[in-house]
Amino acid sequence: MLKKRTIFSAYALILGVTSLYVASSFSRLMVYSSIAFAILAGVGFSELSSSLLKPAAPPIAKKKARAYVVRSEVKVVSAFIIIVLLASIVPYPQPLKFGWTQQYGTPVTIAVSGLQYSVLATDWLEALTWMRENTPKDAVIIAWWDYGYWITVMGNRTSLADNATINSTRIQQIGRLFLSNETEAKEIVKQLAGDRPAYIATLFSATKYEDYVLIGGYPPYLLNLGGDEGKINWFASIPSLNVSQFIGADGLPTEYFWNNTLLGKMFPMNYNKELSDYYSSQYGMPIQIGNYTIKYQGSSGPLKLAFASSFKSYAQVLIYQVVE
Repeated sequence: MLKKRTIFSAYALILGVTSLYVASSFSRLMVYSSIAFAILAGVGFSELSSSLLKPAAPPIAKKKARAYVVRSEVKVVSAFIIIVLLASIVPYPQPLKFGWTQQYGTPVTIAVSGLQYSVLATDWLEALTWMRENTPKDAVIIAWWDYGYWITVMGNRTSLADNATINSTRIQQIGRLFLSNETEAKEIVKQLAGDRPAYIATLFSATKYEDYVLIGGYPPYLLNLGGDEGKINWFASIPSLNVSQFIGADGLPTEYFWNNTLLGKMFPMNYNKELSDYYSSQYGMPIQIGNYTIKYQGSSGPLKLAFASSFKSYAQVLIYQVVE
């Protein structure tokens, strides 16, 4: 491409170099490099195939004639190898769990509210619409960095941490906030938001089980670990907290988490240890269940429920207003 010295080859080379730089700065920008790689791969395939398949020059001497025969064989073998390589990527990944055909059918993250399921979940879209239309323009939204760009772009509000993850100190503060008690959490919110109106958003994931009945006759909810409840390990480890205090050896939240942390009290589930242990023994795997109960519905606590999404599938976004 350097030998060609055309505007098209120059563009492709510059795009390739800049894409490497951009992608190396942050892993989530690898999608940008794929554009350049696709262009360069097309050029490479074109050059390779044309050099292999173009007619060879007529032989001048006997020595050249021998080279011409070998070249024909190389053409056939090379063409066969290229066809096999291109064809093999179609059927090969099918048995794999994360093959390219499976990934092609995966919805964009926001359409499934950040869950690992290929099921439409509009909860974050509902939350962002509400946020944009019902919160003050100078409001600060406190949430884990995974949702930062959504809040900034679609919610049109200030997020304290976004997907660039540049401000690690801010992410540590948010993790500590989620795992602090109500009194400590209120002080951290003041440090983060100052005098601006503050809201805390979280994603909760659980499955309703009609077959199980808890005391009181209400069907329980089984914790899925697909929302923020599955990120407690990071909330603790990033600010260098004692992870085992919040996550047990079975990978599930501890009783301390449910009873003593702000995030545990924000989640709309009253954890029932007795029945969780019972069903865990019955199914031979760690299970946490409890009655679905939305908390902080009054204005007396440090938080007040401002919004709860429809919870039609496996996720629910809850937004709490910080009460002064």
